Amino acid sequence: NGDDRVILRDKPVIRYGFNLGFGWKNIDVSMNAYGALQNARYISNYEGWAFFLAQNARPMHLDNWTTENPNASYPRLSLQYTSNDTQYSDFWLRSANYLKIQNVQIGYNFTGGFLERLKISNLRAFISGQNLATITNYPGFDPEGSYYPLSRTYSFGVNLKF
Repeated sequence: NGDDRVILRDKPVIRYGFNLGFGWKNIDVSMNAYGALQNARYISNYEGWAFFLAQNARPMHLDNWTTENPNASYPRLSLQYTSNDTQYSDFWLRSANYLKIQNVQIGYNFTGGFLERLKISNLRAFISGQNLATITNYPGFDPEGSYYPLSRTYSFGVNLKF
């Protein structure tokens, strides 16, 4: 802006989500997803700084500044926490737009005479997956800010009505 400052937001400008569902004959499918646009995050700590808490450097740090490589993509590497390679600046600010597929479920409703003989009015079997995918260009672990991505979970089940 006019004060030579970059105005940053700590929350995305646009948050969105959607739920899709359809059925055909005895099959039903549902999915929910959510995401954010115009989102920015600092890539720091475990995600971006080389040697953070004595960890190994990541492959992206191979192109770091040295006197022989003055046009490198990353700052000079150092083991000191106060060095330039760990100071907050717009260098570490990255686009963190994302779309996360939170849940997908596929089910089948069984029909037929054998259900009536067992006095079952409805039998539905399903399989579902949680946290199936994150679509983003953010180079860190999670564009929502976690230091570890969400675990992917698969489950199956049966619904019975008598």
